[in-house]
Amino acid sequence: QIGYFINGNSDFCTVSRCDCFEDSFDCSRSYTYYKQIIIEPDNDNTEGTMKNDVKVRMYPDSYSWESTICWKMRALSVINKTIVGIEQDGSSGQDRRRLGSGGSNSGDDILVNDIKVGLYPLSGCVTMNTAMDLEEDLPLHNKINFTAYQEDLECIESEDNTGQCYYGCHDIAVKYGFELINCSTNNPNDSIASKECQPMYPYFINIYVSRGDCDRFPHPTQAPADDSTTDSWVWWIIIAFVIFMLILGWLAYRFWITKRGHVHGLNQQFHQQLAEADKEFMDDLVSGGGDVID
Repeated sequence: QIGYFINGNSDFCTVSRCDCFEDSFDCSRSYTYYKQIIIEPDNDNTEGTMKNDVKVRMYPDSYSWESTICWKMRALSVINKTIVGIEQDGSSGQDRRRLGSGGSNSGDDILVNDIKVGLYPLSGCVTMNTAMDLEEDLPLHNKINFTAYQEDLECIESEDNTGQCYYGCHDIAVKYGFELINCSTNNPNDSIASKECQPMYPYFINIYVSRGDCDRFPHPTQAPADDSTTDSWVWWIIIAFVIFMLILGWLAYRFWITKRGHVHGLNQQFHQQLAEADKEFMDDLVSGGGDVID
């Protein structure tokens, strides 16, 4: 049997078929794996794009005919990022044709969302040549390339800063479904070509897309950094400086008063000592302590 599947090795699990690694061709599981993409803005711009890919692989590795695998993506829902994870399908395996058959896009594939993120293109085909990969010692998978994008997001926070912008950006992700929808080979035996190329688990994954620039919005526990807040800080600095100058002036005045009182006391003491000396001198004259010249 010839099969094709999404190669999860180093992407969303540690081995190629995840829990069906080295298991039978018909192995399937009741849950869906996922990729998570957080888009970073380009430089200081709030808009941005990010290249990404999903790896596909043929089974068995020794299959020598060129094959073409077609795929499709569709936006499924807007969810809270806290529930991002592996999902149970509620069945014995992944439901076929989740996204519908065919490879063309419709308007329903693009989901309008508040955080303005998305993926493109939403469908296409990729060519596989396992024999060439083995010969040139290349990886046994091919990449389906797509781009995740985010548009400019403007949000005006309420005056009481409830965090509607912060949480509205941080907590939301857009959920996409990615599915390998069909495969064709160049096997010259046309009668069995369609029977040989069959989907294998996993052929469907979820892709969650979210923004990476949400921290530019004010956290609800923080005051918004607007002009009025800045002005209030300036006024507090001015008031503190005025109080400091008043205290400094009062201390200088106290020092001057104390110094002036000390000098005044010394001056009075000097005059008192001088008066006492004069009095003693006059007393000596009166008592005859000295000769009087006529």
